[in-house]
Amino acid sequence: MAKKKTVIDKKKKKYWIPIIATKEFKNVEIGETYVEDPESCVGKIVTTNLMILTRDSKKQNTNIMFKIKEFKNNALQTEVISLGLQIAQLKRMTRKAKRKIEDSFVVETKDN
Repeated sequence: MAKKKTVIDKKKKKYWIPIIATKEFKNVEIGETYVEDPESCVGKIVTTNLMILTRDSKKQNTNIMFKIKEFKNNALQTEVISLGLQIAQLKRMTRKAKRKIEDSFVVETKDN
């Protein structure tokens, strides 16, 4: 008689972890992620619309990118990486005959 092998299913428990914006946006919750180890999310990039953070529909054409920097107080804390316009908005702002738009400027924050 053949012996049966029993297979043990070793699934790890996953949790919903909130992603929190920086203090400039009053620590608004950007979203949630479903992970088993929250430390594995550190270093990932999250993109969201500025309208969602500020509740102002006039800012719906701007995207903001956050980088998850740490897991603290049972939530993922972020930092701002970049701020940019949506491509559709950029196309509306330019004229049809133009091929290239250039704009470059240096911005200094209060904390350098």
